[in-house]
Amino acid sequence: RNPYSSDRDALFDGYRTNTSSAQSNDPYLIEKQNDEQVASLSEKMKTLKEVSLLIGEEVRSQNKFLDEMDDDMNSTKTLLGNTMNKLGVMMQTQGGSVMWILIIFVLCVLIFVYFYIKK
Repeated sequence: RNPYSSDRDALFDGYRTNTSSAQSNDPYLIEKQNDEQVASLSEKMKTLKEVSLLIGEEVRSQNKFLDEMDDDMNSTKTLLGNTMNKLGVMMQTQGGSVMWILIIFVLCVLIFVYFYIKK
């Protein structure tokens, strides 16, 4: 449960004004309280501005990173597509035996890498 009695108290860090006391009619006291509250709000706004600026910088950085990643993925997709086209042409010209040799070679490399990493 909220320890403050009202939203206004929560906004002003629980600072409560006592309207029933004689001191609340003192204009200097009221002005001092207002100045304290304005200073508190000013600090909170400054902190909020700094946080929002940092968030903006992080968002711009992440967007730049994602754009670069998208470019890399597109170039990789193009490279892979060209490789697959060349492999298709090679398979049509030389028959299926080259494909089996290629599959056996890839399996041997994968097995070698597996045992090398396992060490």
